[in-house]
Amino acid sequence: SEWLHVMRNRIASDLQTIDMSNIRVTVHAACHYYKMVAEDAVYDNTVLGGNRTAVGTSMAQALGAQVIDYSTWYDCCGFGFRHIISEREFTRSFTMNRKIKVAREEAKADVMIGIDTGCITTMDKNQWIGKA
Repeated sequence: SEWLHVMRNRIASDLQTIDMSNIRVTVHAACHYYKMVAEDAVYDNTVLGGNRTAVGTSMAQALGAQVIDYSTWYDCCGFGFRHIISEREFTRSFTMNRKIKVAREEAKADVMIGIDTGCITTMDKNQWIGKA
């Protein structure tokens, strides 16, 4: 993912064929990426003023998408290392109410980009709960 951050402008200029300027994007960075070993996370002053991790966000920006900040960006997706196994209802509630619902209602996001497969699986898998 760090490679994508470094190569983002080249990827966008050489490979992009779809206009993404009308796409509203929020980004979810995995907790273990920037909370547990904070010094390993990549930040860039051109990405949301250097106040959010650059990986993922910078790629969306390079492709021309509208990156929208949201109030619960810092929150866990609900996976929480073991919550998905031991506290399934907590995970379902948390991912819907603290991540997906906020990104959709507050940021009016069309899509949320994630960097970790555990986070993405948790959010994808639990979207049905909002329709139940």
